[in-house]
Amino acid sequence: MIIKNHNIISPRPLLLYNYSIATIIMLRSAILAATIASTAAFSPAPTGRASTSVSESKADLQNLAAKLNPAVKYFDPLNLAEAEFWGESNEATIGFLRESEVKHGRVAVS
Repeated sequence: MIIKNHNIISPRPLLLYNYSIATIIMLRSAILAATIASTAAFSPAPTGRASTSVSESKADLQNLAAKLNPAVKYFDPLNLAEAEFWGESNEATIGFLRESEVKHGRVAVS
């Protein structure tokens, strides 16, 4: 008995060969809807930010230090609160230092 090659090359995929056009469109629409719904899971959720008032003068830092640590109070041995980095104001320098402290503190902890 001689067996010949029975592979038939079909112009349409075999799974969709016996379905009507309306069924194929409905299946493709369902797949598209599922794909869009799954991508929504990876988008960030909108969050409201709480407003925070930041004190950025030397007097504000001294008052805050006295409240947070009454034993030591204000401690600035390098006088960074009086410095002005990159030609900016004193308040901008204090803001930069506070932001850097939070940023690098979080990196050091993680």
